[in-house]
Amino acid sequence: MEVNEAIYEGAASRLEKEALKCGQLFLTSTSLVYRDQEMEEIMIGIRDIHGLYPMKNRFLGIPLLSKGLIVQTKKGEIHRFAMGKVEKWRSEITKAMRKVKIF
Repeated sequence: MEVNEAIYEGAASRLEKEALKCGQLFLTSTSLVYRDQEMEEIMIGIRDIHGLYPMKNRFLGIPLLSKGLIVQTKKGEIHRFAMGKVEKWRSEITKAMRKVKIF
């Protein structure tokens, strides 16, 4: 994936089980791409996204602030990303999904 293809990008961490991997998240017109510090990539096609859900901090079981997004694919895969500007990310991904007529 070429970085210059990115519509939106920023620092993000991917939560894998109990581990947190730091990297970058890129949104292109066709994919959501996560690249970690070891340059390993996870590519999720925009057409493959089933849902976007807020990931919340919890205190005593009470949701507090949104700190990231959960991306669910049509195959049932769950990807958890922690990042800043969560609402901007959600808006940009939703726009990309509308352009490929998912909604």
